[in-house]
Amino acid sequence: MENMAKYEYSKKISVYRSCGKINESISMALDAIEKYPEENIFEKILGDLYLQNHNYEAAGNAYLEFLKKIGDNLQYVRHFAQFIQRYSKLVPDLKRYMIQVEEYLDHEVVNEKVVMFVCEVVSQYVE
Repeated sequence: MENMAKYEYSKKISVYRSCGKINESISMALDAIEKYPEENIFEKILGDLYLQNHNYEAAGNAYLEFLKKIGDNLQYVRHFAQFIQRYSKLVPDLKRYMIQVEEYLDHEVVNEKVVMFVCEVVSQYVE
């Protein structure tokens, strides 16, 4: 794939998506993740694309990767909360996913404030 800037990837992904070319969007997002592994926005986009494509397991995994790279940006917690809200309506076994989220929080996410806010989000969906 040609050498593109982050913005160009985002723009192309958006164009493909708006044309209904979800598989092309997914391919472009995967390429962007490979080229810019330090960025997390492409995992978020990829998760949304997989969700739109009814590939729920892949969507959940992409959002776990997004969560791993969340840093200290609380806006990203809102994105994760919105995903969980949509995901909970589509996936019958949400408990299994929430266990994975918990494991990520325990081992991959280091910002205590982010962990606290994500726990608040998750607590709404578990007993």
